[in-house]
Amino acid sequence: MGDAVDAPSLTWTTGGNTVWAGQTAEFYATGTNDDAAQAGGISDSQSSYMATEVTGSGVLSFYWKVSSEVDYDYLSVWVDGTRQQRISGSADWSEVTLSIEGSGAHTVQWQYDKDVSVSSGDDTGWVDLVTWTLPPDSPSLASVATAQTSTTLASATLTFSAAATGGTPETYTATCLPQSASRQAAQSIPVTGDVLAQEVGLALSSVSLEARESFAQLHSSEQFREQGLRCGTEFMQPRASDINYSNDPVPQNLTADCTNSLTNISSSYAPLTGADYVIPVVFHVIYRSDNVGYISNQRIVDQIAVLNEDFAGYLGSGFNTTVQFELTEIKYYQNNTAFQDSLAGSYKASIASDESQYLNIFTNDAGGGGILGYATLPDGAAGASGDGIVMLHDTIGGRNNGYGSFDEGRTLVHEVGHYLGLQHTFNPTGACESNTYSAGDLVVDTPAQENPDYGSASSDCGVTSALNNFMNYSYDNYMYTFTSEQTNRMICSLTSYRSSAYTISYDNGPPVTATGTTSPLTVTGLAAGTAYACSVTATIGTNESAASTSITIVAGDADGDGALDFDDAFPNDPTETLDSDGDGLGNNLEGTLGTDINNVDTDGDTYSDYDEYTEGTDPLDANDYPNISGLPIWLLYEATQP
Repeated sequence: MGDAVDAPSLTWTTGGNTVWAGQTAEFYATGTNDDAAQAGGISDSQSSYMATEVTGSGVLSFYWKVSSEVDYDYLSVWVDGTRQQRISGSADWSEVTLSIEGSGAHTVQWQYDKDVSVSSGDDTGWVDLVTWTLPPDSPSLASVATAQTSTTLASATLTFSAAATGGTPETYTATCLPQSASRQAAQSIPVTGDVLAQEVGLALSSVSLEARESFAQLHSSEQFREQGLRCGTEFMQPRASDINYSNDPVPQNLTADCTNSLTNISSSYAPLTGADYVIPVVFHVIYRSDNVGYISNQRIVDQIAVLNEDFAGYLGSGFNTTVQFELTEIKYYQNNTAFQDSLAGSYKASIASDESQYLNIFTNDAGGGGILGYATLPDGAAGASGDGIVMLHDTIGGRNNGYGSFDEGRTLVHEVGHYLGLQHTFNPTGACESNTYSAGDLVVDTPAQENPDYGSASSDCGVTSALNNFMNYSYDNYMYTFTSEQTNRMICSLTSYRSSAYTISYDNGPPVTATGTTSPLTVTGLAAGTAYACSVTATIGTNESAASTSITIVAGDADGDGALDFDDAFPNDPTETLDSDGDGLGNNLEGTLGTDINNVDTDGDTYSDYDEYTEGTDPLDANDYPNISGLPIWLLYEATQP
């Protein structure tokens, strides 16, 4: 079996109702690979599998093909008992790449299954060219040397060595990230449509004391809790018929690390360093002719500020996701029918900005049953008509916005979590199901939780629930963070399913890189005088290591003395920068010697201070001078100067 799939170093097993076997009639490529593994011939309601075991974290790639009854008989691949992908029908050879994380042994299994009746095509599946690649470990960065190359530019040369462990790197990438730069001023936000006068909008958006108290009573009521009105994502039907939540999505970048039923934690989805993912947002305010539902643009601006503050780790208390939001436009619509969300499906689709490029947030009655908001999940809905978030208009605003127990603007934070693929911390409701990467809330760094929390934490599952987590139902003043693995899943969802709906904004400008196969690597085009943190990564295929420890330099200041090379008379001597008289002795040294920094020959004995210093005589004593035949050393030195 190992020879058939070109992986003889792995140990293979096969079983089921019939076994897999190598054959030469169908394979991916000709040449040295004139064979492939094929599933055994099976009957209805039977299966055939082959499996292998890999150890540690790494990248598994293979080619597969199937000829079967479409949507009924499947060829699938499983990792540690969790299905990753499956194909059916007439699917020609295609490559699959899976990132497998975690120490210890992992079982990988390919399985062909038939349902209860009907056969189509060749009724089988094939697998070929299986490759298991260990990820590279971080290189060790030894030094970074910089040199000024022009009046405005500089280079940096990184010297490093490969890690003693991990896979053998194919390439290395040196990266220098600027540490200081000016930010662009915020631009004005376009406001269009049925906009009311500013003073009217502000008056409509203010919340009276009586309304605040009424909201608080509603949110503490048994009816509110029993009906699960905090969030409608799980049970509100999306208002667009073409949204299809399926078990087998095809993400935009063809990975399957964050589906509706699976999470693969990967360093590829770690928060950025010195940068943020920025999601453009369009707000659609739908209100009635009596102005119910109108929200001032200031409350919307305040709401976006809450999103950015909370996703950045809320003043250092929470986890910094490095996901941020840019409000690009606010649109107003006076429409009595569309204010009723149950009747607004086609209308919202007609007014939405491109769902593949923007997060569309609609405000209206959110269904009319008291639900505060709901969102579409990326697996199955990303980019489709109706993709986005619907919010009850009362919930929108900044801190202390007046909306009862949910007055910190965090209902939208919660719904954006869903939009980026997160489940409730108490998923599934009513069961103490241990969280795994394929059960519960699909991450393991949140505790098991049976039911939603509101004003206090619970321990029904034997552990204290995460009252502070944004994906709980907690009152706004209790929640303030996502977890590391929730962040990993959100970034996976963003980059996999919504890959056209964000940009990367660097805190201090974009990094400058160079790629090669050996040390050293030289990065060019650095801005002279700018500080850069330089590091190096190793890559095998598409799998990149974590960055090495960084070394910070000022580009173009080779000796690190604060003076650029072109302005430094001694660019490789950190103790000297100036030579006022041009005699070859720095001003600092001349100060120590007591010589005149503006006089080549302080004692007037025709021998320069430089000659006397290098020959060991006293540059301050005219009677103590070098005994040198021929031309004076100082004259020889002067002859060498331009």
